[in-house]
Amino acid sequence: MSKLVLLVQPSAQQALLWQAALGSQGYTATMVTVDSDVVKTLESLQQQGQALPDAMLIESSLTDARTNSLVAGVVCRWCRTHSPDTKVFLTNTERDTIRTLETRWAERQGAAGLFPNLTASNANELLQNLTDQLGSPLATEALTRKMEAAIADLVEEGATTDRGRREERTSELVRKMAMIPTLVQMEDPKEALRQSGQYNTLGNLSIDSTLKDLELFDCQMDVETPGKAALQAFEEDPTLPGIVLMENGQYVTLLSRRRFSEHMNRRYALDLFSRRPVRVFFEYVGSEALCLYADVPIVDASQLCLKRSMEYMYDPVVVQLPDAGQYRVLDVQHLFYAQSEIHKLTTAVLKEQTQAHMIQTEKMASLGQMVTEIAHDIKNPVNFIHGNLDYLGDYTNTLMRLLKVYENRLNLADGEFVRAARQEADVDFVMQDLNKVIGSIGIGAEQLRKIVSGLQTFAYRDSEKPVPVNLRECLENSLTILNNRLLAAKIDVTLRLRELPAIEGYTGQVVQVFTNLISNAIDALAGIGVEDSQGDRLKLWQPKLEIFAEPKREKRLDSLEEWVEVRIADNGPGIPPELQEKIFESFFTTKGVGKGTGLGLAICYQIMTQRHKGRLLVKSPRDGFTYYNGKSGGTELAIQFPLSFERGLKPMSPTGKDLKAVR
Repeated sequence: MSKLVLLVQPSAQQALLWQAALGSQGYTATMVTVDSDVVKTLESLQQQGQALPDAMLIESSLTDARTNSLVAGVVCRWCRTHSPDTKVFLTNTERDTIRTLETRWAERQGAAGLFPNLTASNANELLQNLTDQLGSPLATEALTRKMEAAIADLVEEGATTDRGRREERTSELVRKMAMIPTLVQMEDPKEALRQSGQYNTLGNLSIDSTLKDLELFDCQMDVETPGKAALQAFEEDPTLPGIVLMENGQYVTLLSRRRFSEHMNRRYALDLFSRRPVRVFFEYVGSEALCLYADVPIVDASQLCLKRSMEYMYDPVVVQLPDAGQYRVLDVQHLFYAQSEIHKLTTAVLKEQTQAHMIQTEKMASLGQMVTEIAHDIKNPVNFIHGNLDYLGDYTNTLMRLLKVYENRLNLADGEFVRAARQEADVDFVMQDLNKVIGSIGIGAEQLRKIVSGLQTFAYRDSEKPVPVNLRECLENSLTILNNRLLAAKIDVTLRLRELPAIEGYTGQVVQVFTNLISNAIDALAGIGVEDSQGDRLKLWQPKLEIFAEPKREKRLDSLEEWVEVRIADNGPGIPPELQEKIFESFFTTKGVGKGTGLGLAICYQIMTQRHKGRLLVKSPRDGFTYYNGKSGGTELAIQFPLSFERGLKPMSPTGKDLKAVR
């Protein structure tokens, strides 16, 4: 059976050579285009029950010791986990000399080998290595014959080295951009815990479980019931921790098994209390029962139990159900056991969150490096275009003047011929429109420069020490990055920035905060379906995003707090009050599955409060604002930066009162 070799996004020249070389050995070579996701292709083959390739050749594009190939690393890791028999070979498209550092990088990824570009001179050596790995002999004569034919075809087609190199660089740029969705995806850690069973340690127990999720005993008795009835109830059910005593349908107290048994075992107690109502018993013994609502969290209930006096600490707990007059008994040992399970579960969640944060950090680092490379690759041709537009305009005007001189000269000799040619070429329109075309290209090139500059700022790798940060530039860069989304959602943006002092901080992290918060506002506004019967957005409501920034100061006791406040406000439906304290928690999200990880706002909050000693506050609804349906709405986020870390701001909860509504 022929062995299958997958060629992952090679250049046109290398694809032709490898197909010829592999075909000479009887292998089947299949191409994967630059538009394909390699991992998804492999997963699709696996799901369909088709055979995975015996080998893969991936162009790694290593340029120096600090760079790596995103596609190569992802595919190697996937094969290591899901298809260990698949041999992955990396090829270097940048140069034929492979250094030791690059070979070590390939080994760390789990690659079977690292090859230079395939040529006629090294074909025998490379194919010998590949066939040895796949366990088949090398057909030298067939290889030489096929390679000579392939090189002859390349010469005939006029494939030049410069053109091949441009294709390779373009393909690598497309590959990098195609990997962005893969990088920003991550699994929901809560879902991973549920699948592993850690969210079901004790039945349906979870971190947020309440008393109603525990085993409750249903035993209620009127206070006028004889004591022997209580004694009989305890004897019939040895696990019953206590009895709820009622009077005329109203809760009175709890009769604890421990205390009841302790006193009934005393001399004459049985004769004294068995024929009398249980009311007499608890009036004589006394009672300090703890009664809690069923929706009280288990953690809070455990703390309340431990705060009781030593005499009553291990007595059962009365649980009041939502139904009127319904009470249950909870064994305190079961409560403490549930608390210990929640402690274990919390530890597991914290560990999972830590790992998820590490994964997200690693992905953001890879994404930042990739965006930097993409921005750099785009910036060079954009600067080339932008820098030559002035010369193009000057040369065009010079040629127009020269054309005018020729026209005047020719009019004297052959005016009718010139007029006919002029009319056929529509010279008047061309001369008028040419300058407009050059101007439009200039505007587009300038916009591209702004986008590239914004991407470079977003992916800027901050130094260990804080630097002066220009908040105006950070905001403008964030809006440039998100410009297409703002236009697609038809959001009206208002930007009001006063003269802002520089703050002490980290530029890349500040841009990340602004980008995340504005992106969340876009998601909220774009998801609103305010349309009429024809599908057009109603004119009575226009999605708006307002950004304000101004320096502020406030005297607190003996100190003076100074900060720069940036407020990002939208006119959406707002955030419900019960969610406002949770929106900055890790993994909390109101978006659908696959649309949000619940880490964006949490990371912003961490950057602001821990890294910049500032505050991130939320206010919803906004004062004096009415949503399109007549209800109050709107959301405003206030990002408060201290001027320096030494003068950090006093910590506040996300719903701090310092946030003032936009007037």
